[in-house]
Amino acid sequence: MSYPTKYTRQYDYVSYQNSNPNRPLPADKVKADLNQVAITHAQTVDFMKTVIRADGALMNGVVGYDQLASSLQTAGLAPVSTWASGTAYGVLQVVVHGVGLYQAQTAHTAGDFNTDLAAGKWTFMANLPQGAKGDTGATGATGATGAQGPQGDPGPTGPTGAAGNNGTGVSVRVSTTGNVNLTNALENGDTIDGVTLVTGDLVLVWQQTAPAENGIYTVPSSGGAVRASAYSTFASYCGAIVSVQQGTLYADRIFLGTPNTGGTLGVTAITFADQTTPTASTTTPGIVELANTSEADAYTDSTRVVTPQLVARTARTFQPTIADDSVYLIPVTPSAFTGIGMVTSNIANTYALFFANNVGGNSLVSTPTGSSVNTTTGALTGTTGVDGKLTISIDANNIYIENRLGGSIQFTVVVFGR
Repeated sequence: MSYPTKYTRQYDYVSYQNSNPNRPLPADKVKADLNQVAITHAQTVDFMKTVIRADGALMNGVVGYDQLASSLQTAGLAPVSTWASGTAYGVLQVVVHGVGLYQAQTAHTAGDFNTDLAAGKWTFMANLPQGAKGDTGATGATGATGAQGPQGDPGPTGPTGAAGNNGTGVSVRVSTTGNVNLTNALENGDTIDGVTLVTGDLVLVWQQTAPAENGIYTVPSSGGAVRASAYSTFASYCGAIVSVQQGTLYADRIFLGTPNTGGTLGVTAITFADQTTPTASTTTPGIVELANTSEADAYTDSTRVVTPQLVARTARTFQPTIADDSVYLIPVTPSAFTGIGMVTSNIANTYALFFANNVGGNSLVSTPTGSSVNTTTGALTGTTGVDGKLTISIDANNIYIENRLGGSIQFTVVVFGR
């Protein structure tokens, strides 16, 4: 703040009065001078308020280091530093510790401040006013991770989620075979798929004209059936596995609930898929049963199948090279054998079709071509049959092919039967 404006008189009233002793002083000149006096007075009051309080004392903060006499500036009131351990301090030297201002009473080297203060080495002078908050410094380096704290208390239990299928499946007594009237067709004593219903039975309803009505229902004593309590939400049917206990058509069947989540019970269609593998037929893939030997021999079964082993025992092919005066054996397995065979070679008139049977006594009937093939029964040794002939025979264990044609010959023998 600048100094107050010094008052300067605007008009020479003495000269005017000497010239005009009987006239009053000019009013405009008096007013102008009084205004200037008022300005100087007001500025003086405002200026004094910056240095003097209302109680006549100096205004707080008006005396600083620069306002001190040089003798005071060198007598202990010099700018201060922060106290530090290990520093040598002289008498009357001033330091800042915490928020306090302290003056040394003795020359000493600082150790522990509180210990030195208690020993009378420092005298408290005043608390320092807190200055304005400085700018935030740069972020320091991240410190080492501290030890893990104790586990906190468990949080509150969250809201219960929407009910879903329990995944364990359900067993029902019977399944519907078509659309039923839910108001009166599932009462105690009614018949579904050949089963008489009893109050409390569970029934799989899965072929309704309105698919939203499908579901698992509980049989009432009378009146309309309602959905089982465990299956009274749409979500409970999504992926549900249902096994059926009884029924003419659907006993021991397994069904899978196939609707997707997000539907509305009674509005969205509920569908089930039969997961039971059916018995195979000529038009339907499924489970088949293997035929045993007696079933295959009956030639009347249209549902069972035979294995490659059984087929191999039914049709067998052999291509032996038989030396002259030697015999080739074809084992008969099982020993009760009935079948037909064919023998061919590259020798003219040496081929035949034969019927073999060793059940209840050996027999072999041949339809040879030409005079090069003979048939008989019993074991052959290589020289048993007629010389110059191919002899075919059977006993309880083997079919015999004996070569006495005068040289080594390759034959093809096909046997059908068991």
